[in-house]
Amino acid sequence: MTCETRLEGRAENHRRTRRTGLSLGALSLAGLIAMALPAAGETQKARDWSATLKGDVEAMVAFIMADHPGVYDKKNPGFKAQVRAARDLALQRAETADSREGWWFAMAGLAASFNDGHVAVDMTDKSFAFSTEWPGFLTRYDGPDQIVAEVATPPGEAASSPSPALPPLGAKLIACDGVSAGTLAEARIGAFEGLWFLPAQRIEEGPKLFIDYGNPWVKRPQNCRFEVAGKARNYELAWRPIAAEKIAKALTRLRQDVRPPFAMRALPGGGYWLSMSSFNGREGSVPFKGLTRIIAKARKEQDALRAAPFVVLDVRGNGGGSSYWSEEIARILWGKDWIEAHPKPGNDTVDWRASKGNTALVVSYAKTFEKSDRPAKLTAELETIAAGMRQSLAAGKPFWREKDETGQPSGAAKAAKNPMAGPVYLLTNYRCASSCLTSIDFWKAIGGIQIGRQTYADSFYLEAHHEVLPSKLVRATTPMKVYRDRARGSNQPQLPAFVYKGDMTDDAALLAWIRKLPASTH
Repeated sequence: MTCETRLEGRAENHRRTRRTGLSLGALSLAGLIAMALPAAGETQKARDWSATLKGDVEAMVAFIMADHPGVYDKKNPGFKAQVRAARDLALQRAETADSREGWWFAMAGLAASFNDGHVAVDMTDKSFAFSTEWPGFLTRYDGPDQIVAEVATPPGEAASSPSPALPPLGAKLIACDGVSAGTLAEARIGAFEGLWFLPAQRIEEGPKLFIDYGNPWVKRPQNCRFEVAGKARNYELAWRPIAAEKIAKALTRLRQDVRPPFAMRALPGGGYWLSMSSFNGREGSVPFKGLTRIIAKARKEQDALRAAPFVVLDVRGNGGGSSYWSEEIARILWGKDWIEAHPKPGNDTVDWRASKGNTALVVSYAKTFEKSDRPAKLTAELETIAAGMRQSLAAGKPFWREKDETGQPSGAAKAAKNPMAGPVYLLTNYRCASSCLTSIDFWKAIGGIQIGRQTYADSFYLEAHHEVLPSKLVRATTPMKVYRDRARGSNQPQLPAFVYKGDMTDDAALLAWIRKLPASTH
């Protein structure tokens, strides 16, 4: 089985969006990036934002053309035209860009146009901030509808007495300034976040519809029409400042955002719950330490786990990292023979883009891993990739192929019995992406039952490579490899067998719901 995203640690905040980025890279990048960061507050200095934008656009396009697999991907013949279109729009905006906001949202739009979570930009200067305004309410997606879910309480009044000038909680957005709700959201948010067709993206980014970050490439609404108690009502919007901290808390509530602490615990009345809100493989990180503890405890209590009435693998909030962790969990629960008896549909053959930059990066990872405490198998796999990429680069070939070595199950595997007495539930939410998604693919193929909410999605392009752009204010990300014949389609999420419609942050309610799932799953 090909080990997807061996190299990455991931930023767990906005891994798909262009605000805090996709992935916090692998080990050898951490020090380099730290040295490249500008001093805090540099973004506050006077700049020629038009020239800054032009320089960053050209550098990002050059980075993509040099290292992205799509450039030579025969299954994606329109890729180069896509790059040109993205560049042209960004440079057109550069002609009139005169602010930080103009620069940033043009860069965000460039990345978003690829509709790929592994093409991204993120800030390097964490002091960089935008002023935020709102009209006193926020909406969230409820299926295809945008529903008012947060309303300001008028000064001196009770929370149960919202202002009549604001749409009430539960009101459904119809249109603003003559533009339908769906079209408005796609133009104001989707064009700068990408992947707007994904329900997970709308859950995460939809609540930003009525937040104004100063994006000069869109107009903020002035008059909106809502359906209230079955009747249409118009509201004039009065935009006013709101503290970024309040906006952040509101977004967390509306998204039902949760990242449980790393833990494995026995449940009262039977069952086990393993919380793994990241698969970050960066040694010394909080996820690395937490996952290491879970693996050690699971090995020690393997018999109890296998005899349990059910086991929950909780990956809420997990934006990815290294698939090593999910493979170890699978070996502990199901065992080698059972896993080999259930190969994934399709295959995980991978073409690595053997560019100069990608090859040097993977070679550096291999050398770093060699000196670390990483498992020998993981280090050997990485060294094989590095050697293969060097060979292809020397031969002038654009790709090195890493073939799927799954093969046919052995006789022992074919005769294997499932050692798990009860079901293994895979609890997901909208944040499950990258190697979290790969883990769900894997776990479901060997008998895991997905529950909760549908995941995020990824294209066939993965494995992040990062580069700080000329402004030193932003870091670009592009993928290094492309999957061939993966069973799950490009940008296709994993769908739960059982959908939870309640609050995804309420552990007690979730457990009560899990205990009531159909007996056939127990």
